[in-house]
Amino acid sequence: MKRTIILSAILIGTMLVSTACGTSSKNTSVEQTSEDSKLQSIKIGVSNCSDTDTFTKEVANYLEKLISENHPEWNVDFVSAEMDSSIQLSQIETFIARNCDYIVMSASDSQANMACVDACNEAGIPLIDYVNNIDSESEKFVYVGGSNESCGKTMAEYVGDRLEDGSNVLVMEGAPGASNSEQRVRGFTDTLHSEYPSLNILESKTANWNQEDALTLMEDWLQAYSDINAVVCMNDNMAMGAAEAIKAAGRADENIMIIGADGLEVTMGYIRDGSIAMSMFYNFQKQAQNVYSVLEDMISSGESTHDDVFSDFEVIDSSNVDEYSEKYYSK
Repeated sequence: MKRTIILSAILIGTMLVSTACGTSSKNTSVEQTSEDSKLQSIKIGVSNCSDTDTFTKEVANYLEKLISENHPEWNVDFVSAEMDSSIQLSQIETFIARNCDYIVMSASDSQANMACVDACNEAGIPLIDYVNNIDSESEKFVYVGGSNESCGKTMAEYVGDRLEDGSNVLVMEGAPGASNSEQRVRGFTDTLHSEYPSLNILESKTANWNQEDALTLMEDWLQAYSDINAVVCMNDNMAMGAAEAIKAAGRADENIMIIGADGLEVTMGYIRDGSIAMSMFYNFQKQAQNVYSVLEDMISSGESTHDDVFSDFEVIDSSNVDEYSEKYYSK
């Protein structure tokens, strides 16, 4: 009789343990399914300022790569605004209508794109702006990008330390209304005037970030000025346009110093052959990684905002061009 009672007790205990374990497993499974469902429902809209803007396109491409490799469950839509603020606002409004959880953009116009910020805020959707900052003193969006005034300052120091007193400099600006261009130009001119007052800025004009406009502008300058010592361009596309115009005009032997910004893969060849002296490397991988990390942080924490993330530019010239090419552009 005693043996029967003991066996019964053991059997009942085993059943209780088994039932408890089964309940725990079921709850864990339900929680995991709920979490997976939440992640799979994440919708993100990305509006790049323009896919013809080589640098921001590289950032967008690398961001897409990071997401596809690490979070294929995120539903992400990439579009291009063609450097038109009205198109970009329409894209943002479409993302809002689709109930996107997060919106990412690279501003096509730093002032006009405040309308995009307002639209996202009214809809209660977090906004991350990369590379091209938006002119706003409010904390209504997260900025991920470089310190552009510092970039301009370094460009001025690079030119100023290498040119003789009395040298003549031309400046190619980015698209009107682009704060990154305005900040780089301000950093450059302020530093040149304060630290290298003997250098002359002959003209400062826009070439709209693109190579074709830069080539045309440089052709005009070559007609207007017989003595040019440096051309400072706020991105590499314009630097390459200036270099091509100088070659075509047969003035390559004048050793006009050309510098740009972005550190594009194609620019490496220009630096190697000496037609471009230097480019400020704007690390496209780091920008994309920073945007990706901000998204991950916000999604995992459920927070609707995040600290801004800044990164430094780096000098690429003949002394280190092979190193950067190998590190960032080797296939």
